[in-house]
Formats: sequence, C-alpha cells, structure tokens
Amino acid sequence: MTVLNDLTMHLYESLKPAIKLNDIDAWQDNGQLHIIQDDQGKGILIAKWQHSAVIAIERLPHRHINPYTVLAILAAWLSDNEWPQEEYGLTEPSIDIDVISHDHAQMFISLELVEDLEIEEDEQGPIQYLGKKFKLTNIVTDWAEEVQVENKRS
Repeated sequence: MTVLNDLTMHLYESLKPAIKLNDIDAWQDNGQLHIIQDDQGKGILIAKWQHSAVIAIERLPHRHINPYTVLAILAAWLSDNEWPQEEYGLTEPSIDIDVISHDHAQMFISLELVEDLEIEEDEQGPIQYLGKKFKLTNIVTDWAEEVQVENKRS
C-alpha cells in the first residue's frame, strides 16, 4: 500500500460514518523518480517516488464535522508517519474548502509525498535488474531493541 493510500484510508476511518467511502478520492501527479539503488540486505531500495497528491472529500458534513478537525487529523498523521518535509524540501499542504450547501462542503487537500520503491529478488517478478528478476515489496527493517556494551580494560 502506498503512503497516499494509507493517508486516505486514515482520513476515511477517522471521519466515518459521517462520510462514505465513495465520498473520498485521491490521485497523484507531477511525479519525479529519484534513483537510489541502495542494498538493504533483505531487498533493494531502487528509487524514491516524489509526487504531488490530492485528496478530495465530497459531501463533508461541515456542520457535523469541523473542517479544522480534518486539518488536525492530517497534521497528526503526517507527524506520526515522519513526513520527510525538510529532507526533500516539500511544501506545506494546501487546503481548499468549498461550501456546497447548508449541509455539505467539498475539501481538497494538496500535498507532496515521497514513497520508497523497494524490490526483492523473485524468479517470477516483472522487474529485470542486474540480470535477475525482482518484484516490488516493502522491506522490513530489523531494529535492535537493546544493546549490550562491555568495556574491557587491558
């Protein structure tokens, strides 16, 4: 699942049942592919996909859900998910809120995202790289939870 899908589903889960699944949509454009080629041990980080994203929420019941609540949900999610704004010089999200009727508004959230494109070797994979076949994957990184340090004196 992509970062954009994760964020869109988080917004939906946070706002339901006030909004329905068909009331939220997302898309990408203006992407740039940054070639990385970094062996991660269990796979290869082949590239970063930097793109503009738009999340559209239709029929937002703005009298029931304060649109600023949606902004706070967005800000919290970006913070919790280590949005790489400084590292990649990403611009601040921009938001347009259009009141459609007494009961509903449309909200458009535009932001820049960066996605890892990671591959692992797979004989049936569609990606040809270094004379081998690979498939797209999410590399799981093992992190040490504790470290034992010993100071030995001679």
